[in-house]
Amino acid sequence: MEVRRVEPDDWLVLRTVRLAALADAPAAFGSSYAREVAFDESQWRRRIAGSASFVAFAANEPVGIVTGIADEAAPADERHVVSMWVRADARGTGVAATLIQAVREWARAQGAASLSLWVADGNDRARGSMRAAASAPPGSASRCRATGPSRRTSSGSTCETGVAVPPQRSENTAWPLVMRPSAP
Repeated sequence: MEVRRVEPDDWLVLRTVRLAALADAPAAFGSSYAREVAFDESQWRRRIAGSASFVAFAANEPVGIVTGIADEAAPADERHVVSMWVRADARGTGVAATLIQAVREWARAQGAASLSLWVADGNDRARGSMRAAASAPPGSASRCRATGPSRRTSSGSTCETGVAVPPQRSENTAWPLVMRPSAP
């Protein structure tokens, strides 16, 4: 397996893997296949310029993606993991952990003290993969209370930005997992 950071000239690769992710797991993203299939080349290039996307390849075929972003509303030393997806036939093979390591290294190079990530309710496989990749002990995730704008996913569920509060049940919030970039 090889992981590469996507560069502007790789916009077609990003488009291909992102659309595959949206088609495979529409409830996991804050966008939809119908919306992004209409993006032109310049929109894909802008997306690449504004983030750090990494694509995993097996036998020269894209099998996974992860993107790291800096959010202007977050602390300057925090980065976020978004758009994490692994193709079904590559799940459980270490692709997720390898992608998370790539974004960790990017975050560390950016001077980040932490990475944060949202995993939608009901996505237990992704939650397990992220805990394993983050080396977080089981049960370390806590629920969040909304403190900022929310966004509705294409499936109609809501993902909210928030701060950690004691665990409580809510159908419309996601579980945050905070990962620390590994030490140099």
